[in-house]
Amino acid sequence: MSLYAVLIAAYVIGGIPFGYFIGRLSGHGDIRTKGSGNIGSTNILRIAGPAPAAIVFLCDVGKGALAVYLCRMAYHTASVPFSIESASLTAGMLAVLGHAFSPFMKFKGGKGVNTALGMFIYILPLQSLAALGVFVVVMFITRYVSLSSMVATSFFAAVLYIEKFFMHRPIGRAYLIAATAVALLIIITHRDNIKRLIAGEEYRFDIRKAVD
Repeated sequence: MSLYAVLIAAYVIGGIPFGYFIGRLSGHGDIRTKGSGNIGSTNILRIAGPAPAAIVFLCDVGKGALAVYLCRMAYHTASVPFSIESASLTAGMLAVLGHAFSPFMKFKGGKGVNTALGMFIYILPLQSLAALGVFVVVMFITRYVSLSSMVATSFFAAVLYIEKFFMHRPIGRAYLIAATAVALLIIITHRDNIKRLIAGEEYRFDIRKAVD
């Protein structure tokens, strides 16, 4: 498969709505009509329980990682005027965009957080794990999944800027662009959550209720 075909495939892979399928397979119908209406693992956990949510989480993370993996495999046989880092980030971003604007769901979809995690944990594992730690801490304090996601992705981008401009580490411009784009996309896909946060109406996640 050519590199350009892989980039197209990355968007299609990202667009696979695992949350929608798992919701139906678990007997809960169209998950978009329940809870928050989102097809992500958090809403699945709330509606269907921990096992289906774990499957959706792994599948959505896997979409981002698989897109990068396929791109790197194809890159070695390609002759293109850009680096493997740029190609990998492009594939990952296309998977994230596919998740957020799925071609299988009339260009609607999820928030893109888990797919972005899969993309970056393949490329920059240490920084990704640090961002995941921030997510857990903010989630523990506030119990807002939306706020935790936005803070974690913004933290991830900030870490890369600090590493490059203050610690003088070899962080390429493509990484900065991709991290910034993901952080902005996550904020955009959470715009309704932001309104509810400001109004004090955002759902506080209770893991004890979710696993009962």
